[in-house]
Amino acid sequence: MPTVRIAAPQDEARILEIYKIARETMKTTGNPTQWGDTYPPDALIRADIQTGRCHVVCEGDTITGVFALCRGADPCYARIENGAWLGDAPYVTLHRLAETARITAFSPPSPPMPSRSAAICA
Repeated sequence: MPTVRIAAPQDEARILEIYKIARETMKTTGNPTQWGDTYPPDALIRADIQTGRCHVVCEGDTITGVFALCRGADPCYARIENGAWLGDAPYVTLHRLAETARITAFSPPSPPMPSRSAAICA
């Protein structure tokens, strides 16, 4: 069963690898511009790790997924077109979600994916 924990500095290399796989997968599956070649930038990933926003999903001792859990007002949602928030209660957002394989922590079971692919939720 997958587990989730806050990322540690020693996880950085694996996290960078997962994001690289995710960018490659996005390109080969018809979404080449959302993350391009450089998103998320290394500096943002390091900041996520240092501030405790970065979380990793593990299958045993292997990190298989990563995401940023951002608490508080999110600038991405400061302006909502053709709508509005239903209230002003505090909230959290998930950003920069990537995984190396389909795992139940992120998604329901689905057909197998190629071995070097990553599933993405933006």
